[in-house]
Amino acid sequence: MQNESLKLDEILKWTGGNLINKVKDSFDFIGTDSRADLKEKLFIPLRGDAFDGHQFIQMAMDKGCNGVVFDSKTKDPTKFDMKATTVIQVEDTLKALQDISHGYRKKLNKKIVAITGSAGKTTAKEFTSQIFNTYKKTYASQGSLNNHWGVPFSLLNMRASDEFGVIEMGMNNYGEIQRLVEIADPDVVVCTMVGLAHFEHFGSQENIAKAKNEIYRYSRPDTLRIFNIDDSNVKKMMENFLNVNPGKPTIQFSQVNPKSDIYLNLKKVSSEGLFIEGTIAGQSGQALVPVFGKHNITNVLVASALALSVGMKPDMIWGALGKLKTNWGRNQLLKADTGAQVIFDGYNANPDSMQSLIENVSETPVAGKRVLVLGEMLELGETKDKFHFELAKKIKSKNYDRVVFFGPSWKHFKDAFDSGSEKPQVWATEKMDEAIINEVKGDLKAGDLIAIKGSRGMKTEKVVSLLVQAFSHEKI
Repeated sequence: MQNESLKLDEILKWTGGNLINKVKDSFDFIGTDSRADLKEKLFIPLRGDAFDGHQFIQMAMDKGCNGVVFDSKTKDPTKFDMKATTVIQVEDTLKALQDISHGYRKKLNKKIVAITGSAGKTTAKEFTSQIFNTYKKTYASQGSLNNHWGVPFSLLNMRASDEFGVIEMGMNNYGEIQRLVEIADPDVVVCTMVGLAHFEHFGSQENIAKAKNEIYRYSRPDTLRIFNIDDSNVKKMMENFLNVNPGKPTIQFSQVNPKSDIYLNLKKVSSEGLFIEGTIAGQSGQALVPVFGKHNITNVLVASALALSVGMKPDMIWGALGKLKTNWGRNQLLKADTGAQVIFDGYNANPDSMQSLIENVSETPVAGKRVLVLGEMLELGETKDKFHFELAKKIKSKNYDRVVFFGPSWKHFKDAFDSGSEKPQVWATEKMDEAIINEVKGDLKAGDLIAIKGSRGMKTEKVVSLLVQAFSHEKI
């Protein structure tokens, strides 16, 4: 067992649970998957739409967990062999997980920064973690663990040696970010921007903004709030906050307003990255940030503002910007077997992020051809046909040579192109067609640029695998 652990008295205090059986009083943190290594852990079975972890309590006990938490819906808990295991009953195991993570967060008493936004929050989180780690040891939530159970796991993965925690917060409905704020109790909060992600659930950008504003509205009065004043919705959130809390300290960042606390101006975009200059807390500087996509300037601004908020000096921040990199599937730069440059952005897709990619690739100097391979944008509801048609029209207006699209909206996508036009050459199919990808690959050469993007559910990494033999699939 690690030197750090969760104690039985803490668990009972944080959850208000009922102690059914006491054997062990210390736990090597939390486990929820009965297939994983549960030795000396506290097993918390969760109920979901497709599974119920309570069915695997005995398996968890057999695998050596030190304790089990079960909910009030469990019938006849005495059927489990409790001789070697501490057993606790709670009303709801998900809430217990959340309460334990909140209690642990308060016990650690480390600085927590929280990030939300319609696009960019995961990349902003990664950039923030990279900058923070040049200063002090930092833990950042892994992958996209940003929901009602992901945030608790992220908090519980922090250790006493971590000085900072960087937590991503996502949402699909009203009240979800409020609950995540209650759990994580952040010291610094920021919304990257408000776009059209989750349009299906909210119906308008105004409603999306209302949900995102929960990160500001429900944080503690002394929580430091950071605002993107280039985004009209976020700027309105700031104005509303300051109207109610005049004089409260905030940090503001911008690409266009030199008077903001963080001002970074994008001077040049190339295949090597983003060349930026500006001021951080009044200190002038410049940096070549080795990441693709001009939209990433917002993520760089977010990370810089968060770094300033935790006490990093401007010169330290400027120095760290030149070492940033994107992670798997997030504007990831690769080389195709044919020598062509590959940009893989397969973690999510919505109208805003798709437009950013299309414009970025179009504006990047390329010696050869520009090629797009796109998967469906999911979670757009009844507006999906409209958005995919508009996406195609946008592509048509740019300088692309070949375009491949696959997904349920393929017909509406293809309808936007004139059958008689020579460029771009367009393929549109309901499902990814390997034969088409191989045909495109056969024509790719050094100097060409191919960008691949789609919603996570479209598994666009399969396209990358056909182009890049050495490509590694994500391990989730």
